[in-house]
Amino acid sequence: MKSFSQILQDTAPLFLIPSLGVEEIVYLKAETEEVIGAGNVKKLATIGVLAGRPAPMSVIGVLEKSRSSVSRQVLALVNRHPVSKAEGAPHGHGPRVEIEVANDSTSGISSAEVDEGRDKVRLVVVLEEEPQELRITKIISHDAGMMRLEAGV
Repeated sequence: MKSFSQILQDTAPLFLIPSLGVEEIVYLKAETEEVIGAGNVKKLATIGVLAGRPAPMSVIGVLEKSRSSVSRQVLALVNRHPVSKAEGAPHGHGPRVEIEVANDSTSGISSAEVDEGRDKVRLVVVLEEEPQELRITKIISHDAGMMRLEAGV
């Protein structure tokens, strides 16, 4: 029986779209979110100074969230779309890609673990340029074997 990566390698050339191919991407799973409250006055005062607020006011009602993520590399079919309007936003345009991965938390991305809006993927958006991080905006479809995701700004 063929592995998922062998199936991807065999089927990708069948597509006539040059922007569609098997690639290694990085899935960034949002793990923790730390909230820094009024207990850390020195840090909040620093945030206030950097934000342009007077130091005494900076400690009142200011919260900073820091996020960490766990990453892993997965194989995916990547379909790049032209720059389009950001869905649900009144202004702004950005890149949009669809990726197809194995619906599995070891060799791909499990549909049960995806946190839309928080999780990201790092991939090459424009061929021959540096990889970018895009948010996973929606699960388009999934079944027991594969999952199609939309990523964008």
